[in-house]
Amino acid sequence: MEVVQRGSNHGQRSKHGVFELASMLDLKDEPMNSNEFKRQLDELQRQIFHAIVSYHVRLALWETPEVVDILNRYRGFFIPVRDALYGTWVMGFAKVFDRDSRTVSLKNLMKVAKEDVSNLVPKMTGKKIDELEQRLSQHDTILRTIKRLRDQHLAHLDAAPEPKLPLIKKDVDQMIETLEDVFNQLSQGHDGSEYSWSYQTNRSAWETSEILRILSEDAQEQKARADALMRAVENDQA
Repeated sequence: MEVVQRGSNHGQRSKHGVFELASMLDLKDEPMNSNEFKRQLDELQRQIFHAIVSYHVRLALWETPEVVDILNRYRGFFIPVRDALYGTWVMGFAKVFDRDSRTVSLKNLMKVAKEDVSNLVPKMTGKKIDELEQRLSQHDTILRTIKRLRDQHLAHLDAAPEPKLPLIKKDVDQMIETLEDVFNQLSQGHDGSEYSWSYQTNRSAWETSEILRILSEDAQEQKARADALMRAVENDQA
């Protein structure tokens, strides 16, 4: 029962507020249309892209014997960069697979697509969506690990988090390969379009390796000049 103080501005505002809230709830309950589905697909593509690029660039900054000296030499820069990249790809993939209805995620889009195949993914069948969901479920183990890492170490900062769980590169690579293909198939089912993932992700990793190579060569040149100067001083003293 609504209580309104007649003759009161406060009562009028309360009444209007009820109507506004009801309108918002009605809008929220409306089924997703094709334009909104496309908008969320585009947003999801950007999220996936940022997570994948961050993952590949972080791999390019791995502490291999070839680059460990450079990473240590400029550790004031590379340590926070590597930490930020790690957090970006873990948070990114966790969000892509989030089941929270307020989140733009692959699982949520697949759910609404299955509820309205003819309007949202007319080039696909409900059975095909079931197959795509089954493919994603094969990566549930690593997705649970990623979600725990996000919840305990990055997003919520639990008071007593578990030790960081290991992520196996092969498992992450396979998950990314499935994610790229499933997204493209959903996009094709919507309007026939697909996204080429490899060019920019490969280029970002290559550019990172190039930066490390240039820094390494510069460090070697500086060392060579310093060694030459030292020899020259020793020769003068002799």
